[in-house]
Amino acid sequence: MDGHIELAVSTPILLEYEEVADAMYGREFAREVMNFLALAISAGSVRQCDPRFHFRLIVADPDDDIFADCAITAAADYIVTEDRHFEALRNSGYQPQPITPEEFIPRFLP
Repeated sequence: MDGHIELAVSTPILLEYEEVADAMYGREFAREVMNFLALAISAGSVRQCDPRFHFRLIVADPDDDIFADCAITAAADYIVTEDRHFEALRNSGYQPQPITPEEFIPRFLP
């Protein structure tokens, strides 16, 4: 929020978040999450990007490609995840690299 870390999302990611929130916690909770994210985007706290190309890097789980596509389009340094499927990014030639929350937090959130 102080500009040190920038979060990026795309429309497919937002739809995925809404679907998961609805399935796990119900429609009202999902609506609140989406309202919060819309506010964060409009305030400039979260960057919304629009990938125009599908890189198809996550062969083991193609549903994860929406996150890789967004990260590449946003020129992100990292994708914070515990999902091993994102290891495919390590030698892909693209900038975003997977990092676990356990690695990310002490490194970037002192």
